[in-house]
Amino acid sequence: MKAILQKEFRSYLRGNRAFTMLSIYLFILSGLCVLIYAGFNDGGFSDRSDIGLALYVTSAVVAIFQLTFFAPSLNASSLGSERDRQTIDVLMVTPVRRYQIILGKLIAPCLFLFLLSLASLPIGAMALLIGGIEIRDLLIALTIQVVTVLGYGTVGIWGASWAKTSRGAMLATLGLALIMAVGLPLLALLVVGILSNDEALFKSIMNNGFIRNLGVVILSFSPFFSLVMWIQSISEGQATTWTLDLQGALGGGVILQPWLISLLLWLVLIPLLIWRSSKQLQKSVARSSGG
Repeated sequence: MKAILQKEFRSYLRGNRAFTMLSIYLFILSGLCVLIYAGFNDGGFSDRSDIGLALYVTSAVVAIFQLTFFAPSLNASSLGSERDRQTIDVLMVTPVRRYQIILGKLIAPCLFLFLLSLASLPIGAMALLIGGIEIRDLLIALTIQVVTVLGYGTVGIWGASWAKTSRGAMLATLGLALIMAVGLPLLALLVVGILSNDEALFKSIMNNGFIRNLGVVILSFSPFFSLVMWIQSISEGQATTWTLDLQGALGGGVILQPWLISLLLWLVLIPLLIWRSSKQLQKSVARSSGG
């Protein structure tokens, strides 16, 4: 696995692609932060905590947005490119075990994406110095990003083990990632908007603990939902690390923070998807070789 990991990681750092992506990402992020800071200054006196929170939100949202796109596509391309070059059969007959092949193909793109996440930390540190957030908030935002990379990256590897081409794997897994990250929250907003027209039905559903908690668990697959709920807790001054107090309109009560639910879900799903990917990789190679 070490040889595969070194080969894959060097391929990401070779040439101008890595530095170009990093430069563009930091340019966009820095530009947005400068515009936000200038906007607060032009508006006259502003609470420093509002400026710090705005910078924190900007850096976290931009980071999660680019990770949602890159994590599944880069990982799908990492394994799918072996099939396109018709070198997957050669890789399978080496002494390396199947799961080690999967792990090597998974970890290398994730390490590269971790570099992108770490590159945004200075913006978060500046928000910390200005005020409005704590170190805990930075660590939770970084945790959400790490979970996004590993979770959606594993989805990309799993999709590549099934797809016949890397392009097909990239499109399929990117579509699935966008459904989880953006589609689920939008669907939830649509359902809530429809149900809110019938106040009695809306209250009965929100007061049903099972349905409400199941919805939160499903929405926790979206890193944007986890981040928004945490930011809302910060802005209301009710942020607790592990639990979330629901508003009365949502039935009230206390549940686990969505970022923690997401972490627990992916801790179960990532090993399962790696195992299924290794099994499917062997089947697909045997089928393509006529075995």
